[in-house]
Amino acid sequence: MTDALPPTILLIQAAAGRPVALDEEHRQISMALNRSTYGDIFGIRTLQAARARDLPDQLAREVPMVMHFSGRGTPNSGLRFVTDDGSEAPTSISALCKLLAEYTVDGLGLVVLNACWTVDLAEALSEAVGCVIGTSGPIPDQDAISYSYALYRNLGCGHSVGQSHRRACAEVELLGADERYLPELFAGPGIDADTVFLVDAGSRTPLPQRPHKPHDSNSAARLRKPVVGRPARGAAPRWDLPGW
Repeated sequence: MTDALPPTILLIQAAAGRPVALDEEHRQISMALNRSTYGDIFGIRTLQAARARDLPDQLAREVPMVMHFSGRGTPNSGLRFVTDDGSEAPTSISALCKLLAEYTVDGLGLVVLNACWTVDLAEALSEAVGCVIGTSGPIPDQDAISYSYALYRNLGCGHSVGQSHRRACAEVELLGADERYLPELFAGPGIDADTVFLVDAGSRTPLPQRPHKPHDSNSAARLRKPVVGRPARGAAPRWDLPGW
């Protein structure tokens, strides 16, 4: 382990009238991390029935490594947050980009917009945040939840953001999702998503290596020496040895 801060996921639940789907996604993300190799180092913070003003309040208290939005997007507009009267209202794309850009220096490195019609927002946000995931069209709740499960299971196993995203998309498509509306990953300028990890290198256990013997002349000769009682390769068998 290193002295790096443990990765924290801020789960923003901001869809009015869909408590069952939001609760199920929270359950699936928690389950995915619990079943992953390093899931126990992750922390999850949740904003339920999130208003737009709740986001800056939470970011001021604690900056997560991952911001995961569960809710609805709007074509050609921003994310929809719950309003005080229980309905929803979209937010400004440019305002959200400005807000999140202020927190990248404090560790915000991945934004997951698990909502319909968020691909334009994801591309815009990637200019400020390292890696952003969005969806180009309507995606059924079950497909969105399945993607979240596969994404966080792979991230929790120590895989990179890029690899985790590709594996999650392949898994969801295998389960019958429409390829046209699978989530898309955008990386900011100069960022390679295949080199971005939520589990730091010091926490990832290297794969066990097979014992390696020194290749000096004596050891090489010993390795080539035939076993007593068995013929050397290419030699005729000695029937006079014990056991033959």
